[in-house]
Amino acid sequence: MTIETTKELRLILPSEPKSIEKLEPFLRRCWKPNNKETTLFNDVLLVLTEAVNNGMVHGNESNPDKLVTVVYSSSNKIINFTVVDEGKGFNYDKVPDPTHQSRIDQPCGRGVFIMQQLAYKVSYQNKGRKVLIQFRK
Repeated sequence: MTIETTKELRLILPSEPKSIEKLEPFLRRCWKPNNKETTLFNDVLLVLTEAVNNGMVHGNESNPDKLVTVVYSSSNKIINFTVVDEGKGFNYDKVPDPTHQSRIDQPCGRGVFIMQQLAYKVSYQNKGRKVLIQFRK
């Protein structure tokens, strides 16, 4: 379900894998007022996919009765997204560095790192259940 207002767009997804398919069309609707830069679009899509997947799998423990909400807003220079899950949260300060020698061969655990590398700013609220993501236009 997508709810549209004059200042923001909102996407509400059940925590099931097929819901991720709705993310790209949602982002394309958000993108229309912005520039057409393909690289930035792809970076935003990757970061949002990771944030939503983390909310579904780790936050909501893949419970389809729990929701992940994505909110878009924009200013002259910044594109803002908020991703909120209904889970217990996590300690984002304790996420291990995937580039550390002891973790370099691990097949998972790179999502938060990738998000931080591609976005202008990533911050957490509400014990990690709410992720604020910003990109420069």
